[in-house]
Amino acid sequence: MNITQFYKEFVMSMLSLSINNIYNEIPDEIIEEAFVIPFRKNRFAPVSADAMIIQEVINKRVMPDLNIEYATKLNVPMRDCKVEMVTPTDWIVTVPDEVTNNRKIITVLGVNLLDLYTETGGIGTGGLSMPTSSGGAILTGAQKMANATGGLPLNYEVKVDMISGNSFRIRRTSYITTNCYIELIIENDPQLNNIPITAADYIKKLVLLATKAYIYRKLKIRIGQAKLDGGAELGEFMQFIDSYADANELYLEELKYASRIQWLGNEEMKYDFMQMLVPNNI
Repeated sequence: MNITQFYKEFVMSMLSLSINNIYNEIPDEIIEEAFVIPFRKNRFAPVSADAMIIQEVINKRVMPDLNIEYATKLNVPMRDCKVEMVTPTDWIVTVPDEVTNNRKIITVLGVNLLDLYTETGGIGTGGLSMPTSSGGAILTGAQKMANATGGLPLNYEVKVDMISGNSFRIRRTSYITTNCYIELIIENDPQLNNIPITAADYIKKLVLLATKAYIYRKLKIRIGQAKLDGGAELGEFMQFIDSYADANELYLEELKYASRIQWLGNEEMKYDFMQMLVPNNI
């Protein structure tokens, strides 16, 4: 790959790279038959094949699958969130869109309720209260300690229920501090730009297989029926469709490697994994 080609791929979104790869691998006539003709309401209404691929393949299949296998872990300080007490032991937490970069929360992994920095600074009926004046220096030291040990233990005893895309309810705890944090899994960027460029070939392959599987499922019977009704030989067109017969199986097999690609592209996950492998006394 020359410098010009590398730069072009680097500045393009992961989604754009995947769409371009589809056009490089699948004949235009098949793309037209699968993603344009079925969605054209009349001969004068333009239909974007790109938009239909994104709608029918990426948004309906690839993105939900990647949000399970390849989502992003995010640690959010409670002080960055809106917290409301609804009962003495229940709290509603809303994470601002700017914190998640407008990406929805898939699940809450855990809540760290430890207050390392001050014995005050709790959230009560008066709302959020900030740490004491000495908290700044202590906070810096505690953060360094947390970074050095791979993070603080999460409290999985706390019951958490999702309410909406960026709000959830914490149950069974009567005390929350501004210094605790929540660990979230958030969905992928709509353009898949959160995925490292080193995984571009993998993502392009995954999207291509999902597209071929969609084409086979949608066109195999329809084209076969057209052949029966019209008696015309479809020749190479049908051969291409038949060559996609195993695309769905290959897609499911390839999807198994998504978490490994995420691990390779995520420095924090690699660090956490190595911390588990290396004994504490070394």
